[in-house]
Amino acid sequence: MTTLTLSKTYCAICDSIRNAVTGFVKARAKRASRNATYKALQNLSNAELNDIGICRGDINYIANGGRVYRGRFGYTTDKENESA
Repeated sequence: MTTLTLSKTYCAICDSIRNAVTGFVKARAKRASRNATYKALQNLSNAELNDIGICRGDINYIANGGRVYRGRFGYTTDKENESA
């Protein structure tokens, strides 16, 4: 009877394949999440986007994981400047 043993080379190949598949699955999930976010924001009206503090130009950046923060450095809107 012949006994087969796994060599380190075989395990390294298996690990490489597993890592490649895992990376592919994670990238696909990230892409699906990005597409869902992009579509959801794209379907909002300009008024709704303005209510949450973003504009159409920010959608792609936000969908890719960026954050839009207004006011950190004391920027004000035109309405705030008019009342001052």
